[in-house]
Amino acid sequence: FLLNTMRVQATWRPADRVEAVLELEAEQLVQSGTADGLLRDAYVGLTAFSWLEVRAGQFKRPFSRIELLPRRRLTTIDRGLVNGWAVNRLGYGDRDVGVALSGRLWDDARLDYAVGVFNGSGAGLLEGGADGFKDFSVRLDARPVCWLSMGLSFSLDTFEDGDLPYLVDPAIFANVDPVEYPDGYTEADFRAEHSWMVGTSWMSEADVAVHVAGLRLLAEAELGQNWWFEGRPLTAGVTLLASYEFELSD
Repeated sequence: FLLNTMRVQATWRPADRVEAVLELEAEQLVQSGTADGLLRDAYVGLTAFSWLEVRAGQFKRPFSRIELLPRRRLTTIDRGLVNGWAVNRLGYGDRDVGVALSGRLWDDARLDYAVGVFNGSGAGLLEGGADGFKDFSVRLDARPVCWLSMGLSFSLDTFEDGDLPYLVDPAIFANVDPVEYPDGYTEADFRAEHSWMVGTSWMSEADVAVHVAGLRLLAEAELGQNWWFEGRPLTAGVTLLASYEFELSD
């Protein structure tokens, strides 16, 4: 048997406008007895107005509707191949350490925004974060009618020389200081071989969801740069999700 997901979450609300959240991913402890990736969310949020909430700590970047859906609300056991590639492997989404602003811009259209700046060195450990450059994410959500909602997201990631070991092989380099290279292969050789990864890359996302009676349809598309290859060629993907819920008996 395999335990796919096991989360433990604590929420503290010392005041009406203040919230602190701590979420742990406990399945690794149960499956393998290790604490790798144990910390998921750890943040404090302050709601000043309906149009302004400030959140600081480690949490999900505002990118991709499917990624932002909690696992307990997913109708499938995973988020799909495109999410695993664009959000997790290329690092344009997922959890990170940073500060974000969010809130309601327009009540009639239920138009919400979220914008954040991040270290790039959160739970995914795609970056070392030592050079001080930041990553950015922004998202707009609208629900003009009860059965239709739409969203747009955009992310910018900046990789530096110090990030290259994490990007190429985090399992080997992430916890080694100084980095050990094979005989005859120097740090200069390593950086020259992977120099195209250094710089800023972008990824965009658009989604639309329809909910009519028990039928739910969701389409999400990503288009952006693949920093794994020289020249940063475009990469794209589409995820389609459909479900139907009905009542067996009252």
